[in-house]
Parts: sequence; structure tokens; C-alpha cells
Amino acid sequence: MEAFKKGQLTGVRPDEGNVRIFLPDCHADFVFSVLAEEFGLTMYLATLILLGIISARLLYFAYKGNELFNLLVILDISIQLITQFIINIGVTLNIVLTTSITLPLLSYGGSSFLSSSIALGIMLSLVETRLSY
Repeated sequence: MEAFKKGQLTGVRPDEGNVRIFLPDCHADFVFSVLAEEFGLTMYLATLILLGIISARLLYFAYKGNELFNLLVILDISIQLITQFIINIGVTLNIVLTTSITLPLLSYGGSSFLSSSIALGIMLSLVETRLSY
């Protein structure tokens, strides 16, 4: 919460935030706090809007699924990523107890980014095969 207070509208400049000293794993689990402090409310809201657009698009692909297998795989990947979004942002806002769930596509670490990218690639390949008819 301290990061959100210090960030205000435009935030402090990058690499000048003090909250990362006190946060454990600020590059992985609490990347949203560092983003809010260093870039402010504008980047925080832009990131929330971007994650909302991604989530809505994932659910739209699941809704438009024709085959049962494609529908289930797309819905599974959508629920997985949306749940990770919600839990990580909830931990950052101190609503949920601290877990070590990373924020997909933004947190530091090769395995988190790789697994999110593979999941989105599988989903897009299923969507692409469905749209190519």
C-alpha cells in the first residue's frame, strides 16, 4: 500500500523507488507494486486495462468455441491466467494472503513467462484452426 501512496499520479522515476527494499521478491511476486510506485497511477491503470482486455479476449475465444475439446482447453487456459491475474493483484493490494504466484507476462523469471507464453500459444493455435475453416 505504501507503493501506491508514493506513486501518486505520475510516480517517481524508474529505479528511484524505495519500496523494493522492503518487499520480498519485488521483481517476481510484487512487480505490480513496483510498477505502481515508479510509474504511478497512469501506468497502473493502463496495466489493469490491458490485463482486462486480455482476459475479456480469452473469454471471448472460449465463448466462440465450436468443438468441445477446443472449448475446454481455451476455457482452462483462460481461467488459469485470469486467476493468476486476480490473485497476484489481490496480494499486491493486501486483500489476499501472500502467495508466490507471479503475474503472467510481467513478472521476472523465465519459467513464468515461458509457461504463460506456451499456454497462450496453444490457445491461439486452437483458435487459429477454428477460424481457418
